[in-house]
Amino acid sequence: MKIVHVIPFFLPDTVAGTEVYCWSLCKYQQRKGMEVEVVIPGFGLKDTEEYLYDGIRVVKYAEPTVQSRLHIAALAAPEGITAFTDHLKQTGTDIVHFHGIYGGIGITVGHMEAAKQSGFRTVYTIHLPSDTCRTQTLMYKDKELCDGIIRPVRCAACSLVHQKNVNGAVADVLATLSGGLQKIGVDTAYWNNGLGTALSSVNRIVDIRKNLDRLAASCDKMVFYAKWFRKIITANGFPAEKTEYIPPALSYATEGEGSLPPISFEYKESVKIIFIGRIHPAKGLDLLLEALQALPEQSLELSIYGKSGDDAYYRSCQDLSANMKNVHWRGLLPRERLLSSFGQHDLLCLPSVFSEMSPLVIQEAFAAGIPVLASAVYGNAEQVRHDQNGLLFPFNSMTGLRGQLKRIIEEQGLLSALKGRVVAPPSFDEAGEKYLALYNRIN
Repeated sequence: MKIVHVIPFFLPDTVAGTEVYCWSLCKYQQRKGMEVEVVIPGFGLKDTEEYLYDGIRVVKYAEPTVQSRLHIAALAAPEGITAFTDHLKQTGTDIVHFHGIYGGIGITVGHMEAAKQSGFRTVYTIHLPSDTCRTQTLMYKDKELCDGIIRPVRCAACSLVHQKNVNGAVADVLATLSGGLQKIGVDTAYWNNGLGTALSSVNRIVDIRKNLDRLAASCDKMVFYAKWFRKIITANGFPAEKTEYIPPALSYATEGEGSLPPISFEYKESVKIIFIGRIHPAKGLDLLLEALQALPEQSLELSIYGKSGDDAYYRSCQDLSANMKNVHWRGLLPRERLLSSFGQHDLLCLPSVFSEMSPLVIQEAFAAGIPVLASAVYGNAEQVRHDQNGLLFPFNSMTGLRGQLKRIIEEQGLLSALKGRVVAPPSFDEAGEKYLALYNRIN
């Protein structure tokens, strides 16, 4: 059996949860004697190229399209779909497995339709909530958790607040006007200016709804490793019989780990907290730094691992921590030393201010035997059980986060009790076996 994995970006150029998940699945399939290949867009290329990564053939199909507003709005198809389809037809593929459907000139619904129309079986693993949420956050106007149900005018107002930084009341007016224009068949995205983009916002939400129907027609199985998002997708009308839940598992990235030299800290008896990820507003590091400022410095120490995802935000977090002796900026952490680093800390803090699907970093913390303190957004709350294997605090609440940190300091035995209830996640072999069974059912 040959499996082609289609993903917008891949290792080593992009290293994030989606890429690591796809790589782990490829490695499992290779160990089982299957032929695998990764296909990604070759942005700016006129001819298809390829390279080898960790024994995996990676094909960059020619994608010469110069992205325009119409591509971003999905009103124009990328030229590379032809090269993508031609490559699939030449490979003797059995299953085409997608790991991301986006707009622009990356991997689109049109790519899956082309694969299906060419006679291939198709699987789609959901890694981000973009299939129902244009902002990919599931946070209504960046203030509260959203139920994920597509409501064109409401969703359009939310996207204007999040993506265009428009005032909430103004966003409501623009969305209402956009809804009226959409009903009479007007799409102002063709105006090719900022006002046209804003007034076409309802059309773009309606497109999300239509794309779910297109996915239902062209996807043999949609796979979820988060139960909460499976519920949202089916609540929006996607056929439940086409969905499959495969529980999250620990990636192979931690296999054969080397030991990490002892990490230095300022205070011997402090509770050691680790934050790891992009330094970006969505990750909420500023909340954690502010929460620490009003607590005894010698009681809590923070290690920060990660690179900038937003330079201005990165600098602001560094400025915020400039006089804090209990905050240590430790740069990038090689994956082969991940669990070793986790093991030298007492607690992972994940103060996300958006709903990630099912953060891999939580599974990595549990594999190292440490509990997690996280914001109560969907992806975190599905894995972290409050007062069991970790602690939860209200979304975007610095005071809520500070309150849980204070509990860790003041409640004797709390941290050790949480550690005692941490259960290591399953290995990726278990997820791989479930995928293999799924492939056999649909092939």
